[in-house]
Amino acid sequence: MRTKIQVGGDMWWDFNDPKYEVPKNSGKHSIFAGSVWVGGYDGNGNLKAAAQTYRQNSGNDYWGGPASNLAGVVDIDAARCTQFDRLWKVTRAEVQTFINTGTSTNDILTWPGNGNIANGELQNLAPYVDLNGNNVFDSGTDYPKYNFSPTLPSGTFCYEYLQGDQSLWWVFNDVGNVKTETTSQPIGLEVRAQAYAFLTSTSIDNCTFYQYQIINRSNIGLDSTYFGVWTDPDVGDYFDDYVGCDIDRGIGFCYNGDLDDGTGTAAGYGTNPPAIGVDFLHGPFADPNDGIDNDRDGTTDEIDEDIIMSDFLKYDNINNAATGNPTDLDDYYQYLSGSWCDGSRWTYGGSGFNPGSTNYVNFIFPGTTDPNNPGNWDEVTAGNVPGDRRFLQSAGSFTMMPGAVNYITTSVIWARGNNGPQSSVSAMLALNDTVQNFFNSCFNTIAIGIIDESKDVKHSVYPNPFNLQTVIKLEDEIKTELILEIFDNKGKIVEEVKSDNSQFVIKRKNKTDGIYLYQIKNNRKVIASGKLVISR
Repeated sequence: MRTKIQVGGDMWWDFNDPKYEVPKNSGKHSIFAGSVWVGGYDGNGNLKAAAQTYRQNSGNDYWGGPASNLAGVVDIDAARCTQFDRLWKVTRAEVQTFINTGTSTNDILTWPGNGNIANGELQNLAPYVDLNGNNVFDSGTDYPKYNFSPTLPSGTFCYEYLQGDQSLWWVFNDVGNVKTETTSQPIGLEVRAQAYAFLTSTSIDNCTFYQYQIINRSNIGLDSTYFGVWTDPDVGDYFDDYVGCDIDRGIGFCYNGDLDDGTGTAAGYGTNPPAIGVDFLHGPFADPNDGIDNDRDGTTDEIDEDIIMSDFLKYDNINNAATGNPTDLDDYYQYLSGSWCDGSRWTYGGSGFNPGSTNYVNFIFPGTTDPNNPGNWDEVTAGNVPGDRRFLQSAGSFTMMPGAVNYITTSVIWARGNNGPQSSVSAMLALNDTVQNFFNSCFNTIAIGIIDESKDVKHSVYPNPFNLQTVIKLEDEIKTELILEIFDNKGKIVEEVKSDNSQFVIKRKNKTDGIYLYQIKNNRKVIASGKLVISR
């Protein structure tokens, strides 16, 4: 796939045309545009928000660069905005080459590792490996921070690293100028973002990922805060789409409303058109002890509990209507927090706009996934005519105190079935489950069964399946120490064995029946991998 990312909070378009092309070089696109929204009330009770849509009438709420805070004044000057009006693009392979040979790229050499402290910026910006520990990015020596270990190093967190096989990094703020999209006063946000993708030779290659490190650089807290992803999905041709959501998965999606997308047009996917979804892989951290099961896992008030999708909205491409395009500050926040532009709550059935109804909902078109309304409410059962759609999914509410940092990761999931639009929705949701597990393991490919056996040294495993023990033996003797790591289905290492005679005896011990993955390393390089099956 191929897409375009803008510096100012919006993505997937070039300000005129869609730029979320799947498959690459097909000329067919699945999203027209998207952006991130944030809204809440400051400590003085003032509503504030930052958002983007189509930049019509010069509407803009975000600018490139880190925010400064000097004597409580959060700002950024025009020169600094211009300096950061760009993205840095690196690949895992490029950084590995730099480590091994010193051969670099311009984006590695100019990596924005540090802010300007004298100007009121924070010391560190983009993640980097600080070889001499001086807290300064030394160009030509230090480098962007990927995790090259197959597992997450002890004492570190996944969000500390760059991810993917190709990564984009940039930083933007909402204080660089007068905000003309929402007309809000500045919140004081600094958002450090990375977009990334993987090359796995699986359907994960059709997905993209986005991590946002959101920092409140203001001296004033933000309460009742929501983070949202606004999406204008166009699966091929724009005039025949439906949208919906899956509550437990935390995903909003778009699919074709008829069997043939575009009926022969160049932009259309034709028969068996794909479905595309946007998922909160990790939402913002919930406020401690809020008494809410924010991640819907049956437990409240867990440590570092995150808020998955809490609201989903489909609205109409019309102006000056309660269910239409947002036009003022209140509208943006109403949509983020579960209400129409006129302040009325979303309600169950039809379009979700049912004056007089008190059956309030937070999710529009959830199908059969709403436990409070066990019927099937989607665009088909509502009798809607397929058409041009846009949706907003949000996570909230939470508090951002001055200086608070929050991490949010989303993913765009694309899949195509072979038996009509609903088969594509099913394939997309199944892929979403794989992607969620991939994320939960900090993108450990072994955790989801991705094994590149073409690069393995020849070896045997016998017996396999086994009950009490098995032997893994390399055909060619390797005289240096080998390390065998065995992983469970969640990517967790359950056993590590060392050998200096090119074979390993693996015993069941306390392992339960099931499938396990293993890899053998020599001098920290993976030389063999595969699956073990334990069965009585």
